[in-house]
Amino acid sequence: MRAYARVVSHPEPGLALLDGGKRDFPYDEGLPVPFGVAPALGADEVPLAGASVSAVNDQHAFLRSDAPLPVAIGDVVSLGLSHPCTAFDKRRWLPVVEHAGSTRVVDLVRTFF
Repeated sequence: MRAYARVVSHPEPGLALLDGGKRDFPYDEGLPVPFGVAPALGADEVPLAGASVSAVNDQHAFLRSDAPLPVAIGDVVSLGLSHPCTAFDKRRWLPVVEHAGSTRVVDLVRTFF
């Protein structure tokens, strides 16, 4: 399961703040894992090697790296989620995509948590 968040602040080379946090992502089994960054949803991603989410608060995630992050404000970061079950209780409907890695939504699944 993936989640997507936009970069809303990039105050220093090794830190970016994302517009998703505890209200959006499950974090009980581990923090989200960054996969890549793209200039827009559905665009080709650049891998975020060496980056990690160091913390989440209610509405933001802290993306960090020892090296400068290749991100800009407005970029979309894809994140792997550690525990999909706790994502289900946050949303009444979940999108189903065409295939792994696709952003094309082909169906919706209703959750009952």
